[in-house]
Amino acid sequence: MSVHRAAVARRRSVGVSRVLDGRSDSWFVPVSALLVVAIGAWLGVQLTNPDAPIATSVAAAGAAGFAILVAFVLAAPMAMFTTAFALLAFVIVEPAPVDVVFLVLITLTVAARAVDPLVPGAITVLLVPYVALTLLSIINARDTVESVRFELITLYLVVLGVWLTWTFRDPRATRLAMTAYTLAAAATAGVSTLARFAPFPGGDALLYDEFRVQGLFQDPNVFAAFLVPAAAIALEDIARPRLFPWGRRVSMVVFMTLVVGTLVAFSRAGWLNLFLACTTVILVTAFRRGGLRQVSRVAGVILATAIGGLVLLVTTGSLDFLQERTQLESYDKYRFGAQSSAFSEMTDFVLGHGPGQTELGLELATHSIYGRSAYEQGVLGLILITTLMLATLAFAWGLARRDVDVNGVGSAALLGSWLGLVASGFFIDTLHWRHLWVVAALIWVGAASRGLRTSPSSGTLPG
Repeated sequence: MSVHRAAVARRRSVGVSRVLDGRSDSWFVPVSALLVVAIGAWLGVQLTNPDAPIATSVAAAGAAGFAILVAFVLAAPMAMFTTAFALLAFVIVEPAPVDVVFLVLITLTVAARAVDPLVPGAITVLLVPYVALTLLSIINARDTVESVRFELITLYLVVLGVWLTWTFRDPRATRLAMTAYTLAAAATAGVSTLARFAPFPGGDALLYDEFRVQGLFQDPNVFAAFLVPAAAIALEDIARPRLFPWGRRVSMVVFMTLVVGTLVAFSRAGWLNLFLACTTVILVTAFRRGGLRQVSRVAGVILATAIGGLVLLVTTGSLDFLQERTQLESYDKYRFGAQSSAFSEMTDFVLGHGPGQTELGLELATHSIYGRSAYEQGVLGLILITTLMLATLAFAWGLARRDVDVNGVGSAALLGSWLGLVASGFFIDTLHWRHLWVVAALIWVGAASRGLRTSPSSGTLPG
């Protein structure tokens, strides 16, 4: 990275810190005012109309809660930014609390004219027409209300991904965010595994059924995939500590917990995701300077985790279910049939059938980001989303090849995580996965700046 580029990156990161740290005393008055208005509004409804309908009381409480949230964001934006990444593990309701926090942060920082995203030009060239196409395709929707709802979610996530490239310029913000995400993922994985094998009161909320865990998600497949990037990041940090404030032994425990959580979710796509991510970390690490020593350390952790997971499944009588999940399920042919229908009908309309129309127009959801895009945005939509995924993969490979991390987040982990997301996209619709856009943002900002910090080792991969 050139001296000029490094200087620009430092100036921009200082701007992020200044905005997110929010230490200015000028926030005291608006924060206090919002708190008073929020509490006053709620108390006013309760005191003036004690017999008000429950919906009215809930609405008043919700408005008060939202105002208090805004007040907290104004008072301590960096703390709320960090909290948002911990809340990524809690999406059992939609919209999730994390979405409210992110939306408030995005709104306030944009209103302050502080946001200056850092996205590679190639990604911008793909994102702009893709977003325009998703908007235009609404005209073909059977259910306009559902189409608009689905499109709003897509737009929010695209904006989130772009906005995060601004925040990830800052070393402190990046480290706090990814540490919070990894800890929250590990904690959820650990408690969910405990609920599966050592039931406790309320633990059923973390289970999908008697065999599978889903954490604080609505589906085990999404939960398993959510754990994988954290596992990959922890694994690379075991090989070469750079990100986390704790020692290698803690990272080992975190990694093992995340792998076991992924295992007991019994998600085939999650397993594929995990395999690709961990294998990528191992192979990339092996080609780096001093890689064999680091790989031996990583391989030992993976072997111990595999043995521990196998012992857990055998002693709890879950091995038969594991074997059952490794085979084709009866519903797989219907899932692949829906994907085939999506591709065959993607030429019905030039702009596609419209956002969120897959479940209405086909007998079964495609369970594929590529199948959904083909059906809902037509041939052009399929081309754009596929190219976007592959372009991001190419940027991730470039970072890993040059051995560049993004403020401590290892490039091997980013490459492995994105490779897993690209592959699992064939079997699961990943478009509205929040962590997909988080990983994408890390890769984009790293590629656009050629890495915000070069790692101590200067080894590069061949090719």
